[in-house]
Amino acid sequence: MGADMGAAGDPEAHRASRSGGRSGGKKAWFTDTLTDVNGVAKTVRTLAGLARRRGRCLVAITCGESNPPPDLEVRDFRPVARFPIPGYESQTLALPPLLEVLEHCERERYSEILISTPGPLGLAGLAAGHLLGIPVTGIYHTDFPVYVRHLSGSATLEELTWTYMRWFFGGMERVFVASRCYLDLLAEHGLDRARMALLPRGVDAAFFHPGKRDGRFYRRFGIDPAAFKFLYVGRVSPEKNLDALMTSFQGFLDGGRQAQLVVVGDGPSLKDLARRHRRPEILFTGFLHGEDLARAYAGADVFVFPSTTDTFGNVVLEAQAAGLPAIVSDRGGPQEIVLHGRSGLVAGAEDPAAFGAAMVRLFDDPALLAAMSARAVDNARRHSWERLLERLFQAPGGAGSAEAHSRHAARAGSARKSASASPADMAATAAGRLAPPAATAPPLDAAQLEMQSTIAAWHDRQS
Repeated sequence: MGADMGAAGDPEAHRASRSGGRSGGKKAWFTDTLTDVNGVAKTVRTLAGLARRRGRCLVAITCGESNPPPDLEVRDFRPVARFPIPGYESQTLALPPLLEVLEHCERERYSEILISTPGPLGLAGLAAGHLLGIPVTGIYHTDFPVYVRHLSGSATLEELTWTYMRWFFGGMERVFVASRCYLDLLAEHGLDRARMALLPRGVDAAFFHPGKRDGRFYRRFGIDPAAFKFLYVGRVSPEKNLDALMTSFQGFLDGGRQAQLVVVGDGPSLKDLARRHRRPEILFTGFLHGEDLARAYAGADVFVFPSTTDTFGNVVLEAQAAGLPAIVSDRGGPQEIVLHGRSGLVAGAEDPAAFGAAMVRLFDDPALLAAMSARAVDNARRHSWERLLERLFQAPGGAGSAEAHSRHAARAGSARKSASASPADMAATAAGRLAPPAATAPPLDAAQLEMQSTIAAWHDRQS
């Protein structure tokens, strides 16, 4: 590693060699999830594939992906270890080989590191950026503090997760956020607003469109193609607020109206939800993808998405592209996709009656439904993945850019000084730099003391 670094000369020459002769240079995109079914993986796969087709240098950095997509450039590392995600035991996180990651990033001379997940691989990317003087950009996809609260029921763990988020994203030159409400939320929790910028998502309007409506699709599930259908697509898990949706739909049926509720997706709550809401008007299809998913959208009438924890909501945009007016909650990113009263309705997150009233309104007014359907398609077409890719390759700017340049120059200088360091020394330096400074840590408050006691008790049980 030292020889390669020395050949680069000073930081300016090193940066120039990273440019790759293309606009935006050569970027590495670190993600702990690539082939899973979630918004993070879909965003990385879509933009990395588009970058390759457009001749951009964008490499997805993964760990333990046994079958990465062939249509994008991927560098996969063999994991040192794996461990399950609490509450999502079917999924695992992979611990990457840090030294190999550092050697790869130095050898490839990336102009920027993008990080989508604050997991083990994201930490390795952050270490590489700090050690090698590479600018780091974070992309805040997932509201992990709220997920932790839903899974654990602990406000203490939620606040500790916020502490980690502040530290993790606070060490980056810029942070992209999918919606204004989450930009405000992150600023409220201590992230520098000057270093944050909006990066909404896109949709493939050539794939998701109303022309894929096919009566035969729902007939195979035993549903009359002419029946009015409310559709939910997404993970079936506690944070998606699906119990509230079931309550809203029950109220809709109690009013004497007839319709179907179709739930597309899988997750830890699927079996329990299907058991508790077993009735002919509710269909659980499980996971759908590709043409089946496109037909499921196009064959429905209204999209319903009660989640309060989504930073954006890709599925809402896909539904709009397929011509579905959407009913979403007034919390989270989806409310910024829907044009209230034009391409859909925004209802109170904590009020199932309000959500049910929105369902009744669209069911009872065919003219309003048709008008919103047309506007939904127009709304979706304004969100293109191509525009997002250009945004991703723009150089950092804004009020925080001078500070970011100063930080980057300092890191690059530090990288030059450590050019002759051994891999082991660099790994030790990474651990030191990434660790929060213990000397300046404030006294533990009551919540942190409670958490410390909980951890101690857990260790006692394990031993």
